[in-house]
Amino acid sequence: MTSFNKTVTFEECITIRYYEYERSEEDEDKKGKDWQRTVDLTCREFKLSVEKGGCGGNWNILESKLDELEEPCWLLIGQLWQRLYRGAKRIEEDESSDDEEDGNEKPSADQDQDK
Repeated sequence: MTSFNKTVTFEECITIRYYEYERSEEDEDKKGKDWQRTVDLTCREFKLSVEKGGCGGNWNILESKLDELEEPCWLLIGQLWQRLYRGAKRIEEDESSDDEEDGNEKPSADQDQDK
């Protein structure tokens, strides 16, 4: 039986490719023009008191601030709704007649989150 000794260097086994793209345009296409302001509203300012420029945990105040944005990031808004109301349909969504018959209620937009 014959054994072979072959040494392979790392440089021989790897190919490096460089791609150029405009990250800001890509981010804007995916997230919306005002995604940074949406992050501020949903993550930093939602629980902040109204006196300090926040929403005070009130969904109606958040909606009014989001209405001022040209192109908010709907993904972040949906994630906040999911955290607050755990799968309940949003106020503007149509409920099927099955849900109404089951007695499932939508949460109030000003529902107190402190339990």
